[in-house]
Amino acid sequence: MKRILLLLALAGCTFSQKHPGIVVGVASGTIAFGTCQMAVDKFGTCALVGGAVGAVLGGITGLLALLGADKAHQIPTEEEEEAERRRLETTTEPPPGLPPPDAGVLPPPPPAPPPDAAPVD
Repeated sequence: MKRILLLLALAGCTFSQKHPGIVVGVASGTIAFGTCQMAVDKFGTCALVGGAVGAVLGGITGLLALLGADKAHQIPTEEEEEAERRRLETTTEPPPGLPPPDAGVLPPPPPAPPPDAAPVD
């Protein structure tokens, strides 16, 4: 068992990224089995509970990974980030004859008049 865990630890995150359903199934099944063992202490029953939980949650995750496999949730590359930054920094000049937009910012209030000088005796 220790050798299997060592091999999984050395494998890195690549397997987890490529096969999220298997990882979720193993993790949720292990948690379900462990919590069942603490409460019931019957190996056969807890093995069924852990296997069922792992199969259901891993199956759902795997199905969602297959159906929703697009690039919407991937981290963009440096080139994509640079292109998006350039796209956001470009501005279009307003048409001639229109005042520039103020974006809801009010102009500063006029300065207050100076206080009257105190009377001198």
